[in-house]
Amino acid sequence: IMEHIDMPCPVPKGYLFEFNSSKTLIMSSCGGNIRSQGTGKIFLEDHGAYQCYFSGDTKIYARGLNIENTEYSSDFRGKICNEGALLWILGLKTERDGIIIKTTGGGFTELLGGFSYTTHDPKNAPMFTNESSVISISFSEIKGRGNYDPLVAETRLCTLKTLAASEAPVRYNPSHSLPLYVGYQTDASGDPVAGVVCPHKIPVRKDIAEDRPALSASPAKITGFRTAHAGPVIVPEGIAGFEIFDLQGRKLWEYRRTETTSTVKVVPPGNFVHGVRTIKYLQK
Repeated sequence: IMEHIDMPCPVPKGYLFEFNSSKTLIMSSCGGNIRSQGTGKIFLEDHGAYQCYFSGDTKIYARGLNIENTEYSSDFRGKICNEGALLWILGLKTERDGIIIKTTGGGFTELLGGFSYTTHDPKNAPMFTNESSVISISFSEIKGRGNYDPLVAETRLCTLKTLAASEAPVRYNPSHSLPLYVGYQTDASGDPVAGVVCPHKIPVRKDIAEDRPALSASPAKITGFRTAHAGPVIVPEGIAGFEIFDLQGRKLWEYRRTETTSTVKVVPPGNFVHGVRTIKYLQK
């Protein structure tokens, strides 16, 4: 049990609290970035931080979070990243820009209530992203210097879909709200299935939206780019390269190689506008 521990971090990146245990951690009225890689449980109450990263089999139950960061000053280009964990939040307040919660790796995220005071322009970055995982979101926004649009971006069975702000109820013009958004994949019985990833070897689906024909043969991966800081792309063994597209299917950049016997990390040039991009892996 930890109470009233708050050590200001000189920079938003890095982590003050590391959890790598099978036991239970209870934190109340604390402050500082958290990273979990354990198998136990974390209970958070009245917690403030720049960023939180949850992974593995950790189960996180949080009440009253205040996570504030900008996209360019985050280790993973967002405020909260759930990579395969179970994350339940009752009440989240945040400010500035950047993706608020990323859910990937078959993770489960449920957010019940809260708002973003968007004091920085998100530049087409979504509020929430869901990469072949499960999310349930109830959230709203108050405009500062900008608005989030789209509100949600998802990849599901190699299809990229977004929820535009214009499709959500207006809370306080021109801000919008998500009374309830649920995103998941179902099995044959209609039950949600988590952990369904989209590897490059998956058979190509033909039901991708007609307004994005360039993506019709592409396993899609959500990734965010900024003008001055592009994120790296992992090119697996056996893959000849990749192409980068915007949400309208316009190709922005490509990388090709002749030797494919190794896995490499490629950093695209940082000359893309803000927003969600998709990656298309290229076969030989």
